[in-house]
Amino acid sequence: METTDPRNRPICILVLDGGIPGTTELSQLIIVKRTVLNFQHMVENRVDIHEDDELLPSDIFDFICGSGMGGVFAILFNIFQYSAHAAINFYLELHKRVFSTQAWIQKTRRENALLLKNAILELLPSDVLAQSFMTANESTGRMFICAANPKNYAHARLLRTYKSREDPPLYTVLDAILLSISDEDHLDPYPLGQFKELFTGSGHRNSNSTQYALREIPSSTLTHSCHA
Repeated sequence: METTDPRNRPICILVLDGGIPGTTELSQLIIVKRTVLNFQHMVENRVDIHEDDELLPSDIFDFICGSGMGGVFAILFNIFQYSAHAAINFYLELHKRVFSTQAWIQKTRRENALLLKNAILELLPSDVLAQSFMTANESTGRMFICAANPKNYAHARLLRTYKSREDPPLYTVLDAILLSISDEDHLDPYPLGQFKELFTGSGHRNSNSTQYALREIPSSTLTHSCHA
């Protein structure tokens, strides 16, 4: 998609929340899909857009961020270059394999972690999962996901695809996905980096990443945002 000089157009931000499996998590993907299609209808003057012709969220949004499962969606849109339709299909399959099963409730935290990891490895390309999170897709817009140290949930830690003084040690795309999904009810904190510092997804405690997105982008350049 052709774009104007970025200095002369609004900066578009997409913020995705953590939520309740199967309800709020799915509903925000549907909202993103509707938003993308409405934008595409407007710029292309088309009403019969097939799912294979959908614009990607990364075509529209310069900055994508999220927490909890919303962080996973942000990774799908930015690093894996998924359409909203593809992200919905991914989530429905993941929900069927993991979250909708009795095993997710009855198994131990370690067994839940293995169930989740195996599902991610089966559903997403292993070569991308093994890449460094910070350099997996340098050609797209910036993004971050929210994490938290279990000892201090009040302060979110941001895992970014761009350099920052606050970055934790190197981690892979798979690390970022599993960390973002992890929650205190079903999974143990996720060890990250050389020193295995423990993190957990902050979807429950810091479900709205908008405040962090606004801090990451200078307010003088921010003219439009979309919170799914």
